[in-house]
Amino acid sequence: MLEVLEAGGIATVQDGGRTGWRCFGVPSSGPMDLFAFQAANMLAGNSPNTAALEFGGGDLVLRPAYDCVIAVAGAGYQLSASIWDFSNLEFLLCARGAGRSACDG
Repeated sequence: MLEVLEAGGIATVQDGGRTGWRCFGVPSSGPMDLFAFQAANMLAGNSPNTAALEFGGGDLVLRPAYDCVIAVAGAGYQLSASIWDFSNLEFLLCARGAGRSACDG
C-alpha cells in the first residue's frame, strides 16, 4: 500500500483494461501508455496487467506502508529518493515509511 502525500496533477489506479467486452457496452479502459504500464510492472516484478498508479501533469509524493518496489516508466518522468534521481525505466526498493517523489520534468 502506498500513501499519497502530495498529488500535483491527475493520479488514477489503472489495470490492463477489459478487452473483448465492447460488444456488451463495456469500454476497454486501461492505461494511457500500455508499453510504459507493462514495462513498469515488469520492472517491479509483477505480471504485465497488474494494477498500477498512473499520473500526469505534476509531482507525486508517496510513502510506502510496507517494504516494496517502485518502478517508473513513461515519457518525461523521473523518480527521486532522498538525494538520488532515477531515470525512466528504472526501479527502486523502498523501505516502509520512506517518502518518495515522482516528478515530471
